[in-house]
Amino acid sequence: MYLLIRDGSTFPETYERRKLAKFLPPVRDAIVKNNTKKVKLCDSDMEYLKNWTMKFKDGDAFHVSFAGGLELYFLAQRLKKRFPTLLGLPYNDDLFRIRHTDSQLSRESASKFIMGIHNDTGVPSERFNYLMDHTYMKVLPERKDKLLKFYRLCDRYKEEILHKPIEEFEKFKTSFHFNNTMKSIEDRIGFRSIPFEHIMQFYDQCVYDDTVQMFIPSPWCVLFNKTDMKVLEYMSDLKSYYQEGYGNDLNYQMTCPMVNDVTTFLRYVVQNRTNARSVIRFGHQTTLLSLYNAIGLFYDADPLLANSTDKIFKKRAWQTSQMGGYAANIAVVVYKCDNVFKFQLLVNEKEVPFPGCSDWLCPVDKWFERLKDFGENCNFKEICEIPEVSSAKTVQFQASSLLFGWLAAIILMIQFQ
Repeated sequence: MYLLIRDGSTFPETYERRKLAKFLPPVRDAIVKNNTKKVKLCDSDMEYLKNWTMKFKDGDAFHVSFAGGLELYFLAQRLKKRFPTLLGLPYNDDLFRIRHTDSQLSRESASKFIMGIHNDTGVPSERFNYLMDHTYMKVLPERKDKLLKFYRLCDRYKEEILHKPIEEFEKFKTSFHFNNTMKSIEDRIGFRSIPFEHIMQFYDQCVYDDTVQMFIPSPWCVLFNKTDMKVLEYMSDLKSYYQEGYGNDLNYQMTCPMVNDVTTFLRYVVQNRTNARSVIRFGHQTTLLSLYNAIGLFYDADPLLANSTDKIFKKRAWQTSQMGGYAANIAVVVYKCDNVFKFQLLVNEKEVPFPGCSDWLCPVDKWFERLKDFGENCNFKEICEIPEVSSAKTVQFQASSLLFGWLAAIILMIQFQ
């Protein structure tokens, strides 16, 4: 089994927490003070909002929440029960190949998952802690981790995609759907002309509260109805589609080290060159979603746009809340059926068809046909280097700069004569 898992639910980063802690209490007080006929919140929701306080602390950032730890622990328990010959064996380095990124969040996520596999009590023992520190974990510094943090090392990705405005995302802010959502929220709390940034801060706190606090709904979520939430989710998916999904070819091209990692494992299994039962990787949202893209999962024939039709808006395949949330995962499970190696693809523990394969159990050759060359011929440096300005353009620019400098000098001389 090859298994890639996203980190468990976590807390807002320190700068984000401080921004929300400064902004939200005065807004909360203003909504409560404005509790007239203009406000369309029921008394219980209003009371709940009135009593809200920021419960996150600066020190929480980059740690897995209690809820996140349980997500990963029980994920491991379920997978071990489903695949006892792959995950239910006593640990040794030959059977389990485990790696996480160079971050506290990833390490804690890996720890909670491995505890679910190898420690049924859920309470870390001294022996377990020793193994966690000295045996289980393989990690590279971020500056060298092309496997799990390829997007951090890809200069072209950062320049051309990550740090540039997303045109469709910006257009969506003035769309029919979003304007209706703005009006709906304004009607609910009795204020007009609420800035876009404030709407997103309400939404962010709603999401943070709901993912971190078990069984306790966030009072900020009551500011949105179901339609509002779907619109804001689509907006989030638009951003992801162009930064991690099918909106840009580079999003999948830079995953070639990860695709090669999966391909190498499959090839070694087929050739009987490995004893590993499970290769387990712990990455982040971009790691996972970009791999979906490279494999061809959750593909929409029509691209996601600001003015997409209602059919695409409601029925799109690229829905990150469904396939890329905290503790989301993809597994490639290998079987040998009548001397033929086949694999099963699972996303969040559910079978999904491999593109171009008509059966849930797909011959491994199908993976090789689709992805082997892409992975093995990976030239990450070439893919991710920023294209240089052509020499002709450079000479032209230098000549123009020199001419401008001469002219400026002549003008100054004339002025001071």
